[in-house]
Amino acid sequence: MCKYADETYLIIPSANEANRTAELVNVESWSQKNNLVNNRSKSLEIIFADRRRKRSFQQPSTIPYPISTECHLSIFLISWSCHIQPVCGHVNNIITSSAQSVHALRVLRSHGMLAECIHTTLSTERSSSPSSPTYASSAWCGFTTAADRQRLEAVIRRGVRSGLCDPNQLTLNELIADIDDKLFFQAMYNNCHVLSSLLPNEPHRTYNLRQRRHNMTLLAKQYTVTELDFIVRMLYKDVY
Repeated sequence: MCKYADETYLIIPSANEANRTAELVNVESWSQKNNLVNNRSKSLEIIFADRRRKRSFQQPSTIPYPISTECHLSIFLISWSCHIQPVCGHVNNIITSSAQSVHALRVLRSHGMLAECIHTTLSTERSSSPSSPTYASSAWCGFTTAADRQRLEAVIRRGVRSGLCDPNQLTLNELIADIDDKLFFQAMYNNCHVLSSLLPNEPHRTYNLRQRRHNMTLLAKQYTVTELDFIVRMLYKDVY
């Protein structure tokens, strides 16, 4: 169970799908004990499945609750899909929002707004706006395809060609790599960081090895989805 503000996300693995109803009852029981109300009309279910595997996939039984099953779900303003490449919809939303922002900035430029002010506005938006290509990128960029990344790169190149972006603007891969590195090292050197508990421990060695990005144990890549996770990606990045 993951909670943030008034939103609760219940993650159930396929091996325990028969216990979904019992888990929902536990959530409602906990809510009542803490003077909270679980809004069933706003509750949604999404089933993630790796359809590339050869074994057949069987849909789980319907929950005897008024909860609808959706193919797309917005989690913290990021649109996820039930398929193995779940962020195609989020990429589409970014491209649409970027086109709207470009139109607004062109209108401001036509009314005399200086190029330096436009570049500052874009930098501010890129660091805080959910429509930015780098918003929460550490969580979803690993699930993008090469085509998705090319489409996002085209948004930045279009901004540079039109003069709305700084000519020395970093590419999307460089921006995301910088964000990933900062977040990873913050979690690694700060024990109070929310991601610190997810990092593996350092192994006990009696011999010296060459300097690496980190000395933590490498997690096993058991599934395709696991390899796309932020922690696993950063553990293996430039490790050899």
